[in-house]
Amino acid sequence: IDITRWIRKEDYLESYLCLPGWGDINHFAVGSSFLRRHESLTVLQRYRHFRSEVLEVVVTGSSPFENRESLFGDLMEYNNGEDEMFSVLSKWATGVISERKIYFRVIVPEQEDDLAYYCIIRVQQSLSVSRLFVFTIDFHGEIDAERRLAVSSSFRENLKECTDIVILKKCIREKVAIRPSSPGKPWNPTWSEYFLHHKSWDLIKDNEVLPLITKRRHQIGGFFILHSDNDRAVFAKFVKNNSLSSSGNLNSDIVIYQVLSRTDGIFVDIHMESCRSTFYPFLSKSSSFSSIYEKVKKRDKDCAKNLRSRTHLLAALDKVNENAGGQFYNDGDCQAHDVLRLIRLSSRSQRKLRFFCEGSGSANETLYHLTTDHMTSTSFEHRAAKLLIDPYHLIGNHSGTWFIMRIDWYVLSIIQFSLRNYRVDDEGDGSTFRNMNFFTVGITALYQSDDDVKKNIEENSGNKNEHYFGVSDIADEVERAHGKNLSRALYLALRNSENSPATFTRDDISHALQFCSFEEVLQLPVSLDDLSMQLGSQVETMTGRKLLEVIQS
Repeated sequence: IDITRWIRKEDYLESYLCLPGWGDINHFAVGSSFLRRHESLTVLQRYRHFRSEVLEVVVTGSSPFENRESLFGDLMEYNNGEDEMFSVLSKWATGVISERKIYFRVIVPEQEDDLAYYCIIRVQQSLSVSRLFVFTIDFHGEIDAERRLAVSSSFRENLKECTDIVILKKCIREKVAIRPSSPGKPWNPTWSEYFLHHKSWDLIKDNEVLPLITKRRHQIGGFFILHSDNDRAVFAKFVKNNSLSSSGNLNSDIVIYQVLSRTDGIFVDIHMESCRSTFYPFLSKSSSFSSIYEKVKKRDKDCAKNLRSRTHLLAALDKVNENAGGQFYNDGDCQAHDVLRLIRLSSRSQRKLRFFCEGSGSANETLYHLTTDHMTSTSFEHRAAKLLIDPYHLIGNHSGTWFIMRIDWYVLSIIQFSLRNYRVDDEGDGSTFRNMNFFTVGITALYQSDDDVKKNIEENSGNKNEHYFGVSDIADEVERAHGKNLSRALYLALRNSENSPATFTRDDISHALQFCSFEEVLQLPVSLDDLSMQLGSQVETMTGRKLLEVIQS
């Protein structure tokens, strides 16, 4: 009896779904009972009475970021790919049953000897990833496969007009595996996840890891974003395998990559569609899964280390001596390690600063301290902080006093001021100089593995990036201040010549006077008769005594 009732009920439903074309009633009118009935159909009823085609798309929007609170907040814009998609769907469909959920399209209008043929388009947003949308086209009536494919192709062609969506080659919603957001909630894989290859790893905790990986994975890695928020980012990419499809082209497998930032750390999971007869692909270095896994894991881990070093060094600018773990970060050895990581990724530009020749007493030491003090003073236009690194500790090929300076929100510069003098005889004067190096790096350059950095620091030298990073103006400011400090150091050394004897070359004095300007501060009359009394080297005159008092005052 129950089976009979069920058959009768389904037969009534089938006859009701065939109504368009009978009588004078417009069953496709807005708000009609016929259209409302489609909203209440169950999955089993749709499976019994319709033939379905499924299409999945991913909205990309004008920007690959949704986390407006992150480092890239000024680059993020509203994701309008979804609006464009529904706009195209509304134009292609005949009418709307439920806004942004159910649409219908009349394929063949009713005729005198036949009923109308139509299809129902259902749109469902994925529950696990926000940018994945599933379109299910349910065809009713005796519509052959050729016409169904023609309708589906027409819908695809219209969607291709959207600039901010990606039409997927095949369905992937069953292959998206999501790690739980709560640390205390266990991850119980679904049945479909057992048919996916899976590897995971954890990263060093840093606030900028997720935004940077999101940017680089999308722009450099060629992944499209399935989901992105404050705590999680999910990406997907099709990679070709060695098998051939029926058309003779290489088949593609889907790779799902996700990054989750939780209170207990940052976790990365990579899933890949299983290849036939390949049960442990990560054991074979030649497999697609193994190569992707090894490469991405290495880059992610080194990127997290680079970002942590950047965060540690920038903390000195705010005089914050605590890291994310609550430990005091005032160890020069730790700072030296962080500096080494960043200068290997940076572009180096160099300036030569003039110093005094040998025998100048304390002038060079005074000049060195005047310039270093100026760089950390309020009169310096850019904020800089002196690092706690031993000036005689060799980092790469460099030693000296180290500074950290933030050029803008994304770019920082590590400055090395050498303690070593060297002579330049290009002009025949044998002038003495010390190097000041600017190691400048943008945050996007931090996504590199240690294996990618194969060149020596010296090979990255050159001033070609000075103007691009804005280092040129900063270096010019340091040079101008150093020139004034050089004149001041010369004056202080001359005044202190009794305690610390100093001798200066004519070229040193001429160079120092270039930064001096004449300003009359005192008028002292000198008698000619008094000057005529200077007959011997040991004679002390009234004029000499007066001049000595002026200089020492």
